[in-house]
Amino acid sequence: MYGIADDATSVIVLKPQVPGLDTNLLITTDRRAYYLRLVSKPEDYVARVAFVYPENDSARRWQKHMVERQAIERQRKREADVLPAMITAEKLNFGYRVDGGKQYLRPLRVYDDGSKTYIQMRPELRHREAPVLLVLGSDGKGENDELPCAGAHVDR
Repeated sequence: MYGIADDATSVIVLKPQVPGLDTNLLITTDRRAYYLRLVSKPEDYVARVAFVYPENDSARRWQKHMVERQAIERQRKREADVLPAMITAEKLNFGYRVDGGKQYLRPLRVYDDGSKTYIQMRPELRHREAPVLLVLGSDGKGENDELPCAGAHVDR
């Protein structure tokens, strides 16, 4: 390698010992494959071969696109993790009761802001499969047609 970090360039040195050799060489990189024909001639000498790529190279454009997309996804995640600033405590409804199921699987808190319902789970469940929750209406029946489950029940 010649250079440092992102500016480093791979170097391949070929030095034929005898004139009249004729062979081929395949060089593969993470973006391209180069097929070269190598012929050694006593009267010709090529000190260096270089490849130059235009700035609008599709691989570079794709890499830039992926970096931008990841930045957008990180921003969306940050926005999703934060409650909107316009929501005040008076608008939050904490009138939910959680029971049933195993204690460590029950939500810590359930509340809504009038349009969305928020279910806060225990931090230790972050890397586990989420439990099944069943919402019970005022009549004590589930509000959806799903099969009964062994998870926690949330009463409104």
